[in-house]
Amino acid sequence: GDTEPATVRFFLARPATVSMRVYDAIGTQVDHLQADGLRDGADNEISWPVDTYASGLYLCHLSARGMDGTHASVTLRMAVRR
Repeated sequence: GDTEPATVRFFLARPATVSMRVYDAIGTQVDHLQADGLRDGADNEISWPVDTYASGLYLCHLSARGMDGTHASVTLRMAVRR
């Protein structure tokens, strides 16, 4: 497709694994992505390819689990427009 992926940028303070679950407007999980090539102490990004998704509002739940057992998460709204 020719649709740009939706990109979420985040700062990672320490080494962690980061994943993002995407939910549609009625709360059904429609995607699950794992971030790779992460750098700690730096800005990182995770891309969600939206080619196959209908226009509408989606919730992206970004979750980071540190190697030291710490955990952080954030939920963002993302609009897909066709």
